[in-house]
Amino acid sequence: MWKEKIRNAPVVATGLLVLATIVSFAAPLGWPFEIASHFPLQIALVAVGVCIWCAWRKKYSALFVCVIVIGVQGALIAPSFMGGVSATEQGDWRVLTANVLYKSDDYEKMLNLVAAEDPDVVIIVEETPRWREGLTPLAQRYSYQEHSGATARVKGMSGVGVYSKTPLSVLPLDSVPYRDERPALAVTTSLGGREVTFVAVHPWTPHTPSAYGKRNAQLAALAEFTALAGEHAIMVGDMNITPQSPDFGPLVASHGLVSARAGRGWQPSWPAPLGWFGIPIDHAFVTGGIEVSDFRMGPFVGSDHYPTILDFSVEPLPR
Repeated sequence: MWKEKIRNAPVVATGLLVLATIVSFAAPLGWPFEIASHFPLQIALVAVGVCIWCAWRKKYSALFVCVIVIGVQGALIAPSFMGGVSATEQGDWRVLTANVLYKSDDYEKMLNLVAAEDPDVVIIVEETPRWREGLTPLAQRYSYQEHSGATARVKGMSGVGVYSKTPLSVLPLDSVPYRDERPALAVTTSLGGREVTFVAVHPWTPHTPSAYGKRNAQLAALAEFTALAGEHAIMVGDMNITPQSPDFGPLVASHGLVSARAGRGWQPSWPAPLGWFGIPIDHAFVTGGIEVSDFRMGPFVGSDHYPTILDFSVEPLPR
């Protein structure tokens, strides 16, 4: 009997892939189905392996189904490579954003990255008091800093910090729901004579129905805040959502924002140790006055997230 089970294992594996695909298409129903929508690449890669297994075991019907699964999941991935513009020239300004992982202490790697990339603005997510101390050398070039501090719910994970070469002004986020539970920070600074707003975010991880609803509510409110901040605004951070989520498109489109990732490929940012087998949950959304030159992942800095680097320009002042 065990030999028969081994012979049928590819068929069972194919059935599980079909089930995973069906669950991902049920994502518009919300939690927990939405979670499956984040993994089309992983499902497709597993399906490739099962296809080889089916061919070896001569399970041709299952092989045919596996090929369909690969096609379906590939269609979900394809938009990540379409509709964007490749980097043609370096932008005038650069913002580097990193979820540094609150329990990490790789300050030197982060300092080296900032020195190498020389951004105009550095945004740190999961910034703890220890991380603020560890990044003290940044004050030599980034004299202007603002910090959200911890909220009641994130405890040791603390908050968000913004480090800038130019003066910062803090904008109130009183209207954002769950502001006292998850950190967010909005600041303005002058770049090229234009006031540019940065909205740094780190909403809930959707691990429960309640957290899923809170993530969507906070992201929607922050997206609206960013859109209303003016033509030169950028919303960045660990957003705990991928472009494949049915909640992602409306979040961007309904507020007239543009994803800096658009057309620039899969670019996974978490979990960093998995490299290209991870998922893209760190983003930058921009308003109409921001021209994105490039958006890419930075190198490993000891965190579970890769940093993101956004190069951009702002509309020049009229002469």
